Amino acid sequence: MERAASIQNDTYLDDFALRRVSYRAKSLADQLRLSAEDREDLQQDMIVTLLEAATAFDPAKAGHHTFIERILDRFSMRFLRDAVGRQEHACWDPDAYDELEDEEPIDRKAAPAILEDRLDVRSVIDQMPAELQLIALTVMKCGNVPEAAEALGMTQTGFQCQLERMREYFSKAGFDPFGQG
Repeated sequence: MERAASIQNDTYLDDFALRRVSYRAKSLADQLRLSAEDREDLQQDMIVTLLEAATAFDPAKAGHHTFIERILDRFSMRFLRDAVGRQEHACWDPDAYDELEDEEPIDRKAAPAILEDRLDVRSVIDQMPAELQLIALTVMKCGNVPEAAEALGMTQTGFQCQLERMREYFSKAGFDPFGQG
């Protein structure tokens, strides 16, 4: 029985699965600036997650590649959400007035307004569903849409649809979604 499970796991973790694990781990490690050791740990965690999910694989519901992608999507989203949740945000630290995320010095007189804007944006993001929060925080961290979409393993079209949903939240909060006010 153990030998049969081992053969099934070896078949389940084919070259495709290992390439996708490697790609996803590299993307997450680059985005979160993880060390090489942490990246290896991340890859191992992904493989364990795939092996645990292998018992739920039903070829009648989805193809092997689709199933692998969805498991890795969920893993990546949860990992990013947890990592972002653990990070200290500069907007909550009153001593962070001297520097922005990119270490650009700012005028102390402008700092309260910048802090207030950050808090306003953060309050809008907090009202979004978890998947949109993750996307918003990833865009903020990456600095541009294509990098954020790639980091999350999303297509440009799918990512644009999610951005439209995010714009609705910002519009309802009184922010101009096109940056004019």
